[in-house]
Amino acid sequence: MKRFSQRGFTLIELLVVIAIIGVLVGLLLPAVQQAREAARRSSCTNNLKQIGLAIHNHESAQRHFPAGYVGVIPGNAGNAWDSNNRFTWGWGTLILPYAEEASLYQKFNPLKVRAYDYPATAGGSLADLQTKVAGFQCPSDAGYETINGGAARTVNLSGASGARTTTSNYVGSNTSFKWHSGGRYITEGGPGGQGGAPYSQWGGTVPPPNGIFWRDSNLETRKITDGLSKTIMVGERSSRIGAAALLFVTNAQNEQLSIERNLGTAVELLNATVGSAAARRGYNSDHAGGVIQFLFCDGSVKALNEAVDHTAQRTWSAAATANLSTFEKLVGRNDGQTVSNDF
Repeated sequence: MKRFSQRGFTLIELLVVIAIIGVLVGLLLPAVQQAREAARRSSCTNNLKQIGLAIHNHESAQRHFPAGYVGVIPGNAGNAWDSNNRFTWGWGTLILPYAEEASLYQKFNPLKVRAYDYPATAGGSLADLQTKVAGFQCPSDAGYETINGGAARTVNLSGASGARTTTSNYVGSNTSFKWHSGGRYITEGGPGGQGGAPYSQWGGTVPPPNGIFWRDSNLETRKITDGLSKTIMVGERSSRIGAAALLFVTNAQNEQLSIERNLGTAVELLNATVGSAAARRGYNSDHAGGVIQFLFCDGSVKALNEAVDHTAQRTWSAAATANLSTFEKLVGRNDGQTVSNDF
């Protein structure tokens, strides 16, 4: 009777097989990670397109884009940066009816009720200001947070001092220049950016912001003379890099604070140092390859690399006579300087 012996794998053969598997995993893992990031970036693109649709629906209904943030509500005396008026509604609140959140907008009633007063009004609560709204968080955000987790971005509301409210990874384009070397950012201006000097709460008559959003801006489409497809409307800000913006409210006490909470500026470099003041005021994201996505005024979404031609820290007086960098041109709505189609 014949006996059949079973031959097992030798140690060397097992080691070779394990090595081959390790190589295959090493080859496949980056591909899987790239596929996941591509899906997250696609979702972010869709978020921006939906925000753009809501903003344009606002424009169709109101004949102007929403204000960057609300100044003085009729019946409430004082400037936006005085006393309790400083905690005010941002542009994210103003587009809620056009982003399938009409009921939340009606609760807030932002054109009649101050943000400061809201938690103490009949039927109002801080919980409402912590409502998550789909489409305002980028899936690639490495420091993902739905509610503000940073003490620097809390707001003081009636009965809710140091309140933490809903965040957003998307900020409105404010300006490409600052109004003096001290670093105060322009957020003031008359209706539609056409009058009401001084344009800064700090005094002095200077040009209004050349972006899309600022205090009581209500900008009309016809004022975007450089072309809708070549003017940035909204950009990204990462929780990890720059501390995400606030969706519903902002602090209008001074220009730096309102820039950090719901607006963005080209005065700072893209993807600036993590945690820096520049990162809190500029644009940044956690997308692979140093890419930041921007919504343009025509509703399109384009990705710009952090290495795009960009001169930061330019003052308004210098910008008036300068040959502007590519990113400055894309932020400015009316600089009159051409930008190539392959930016």
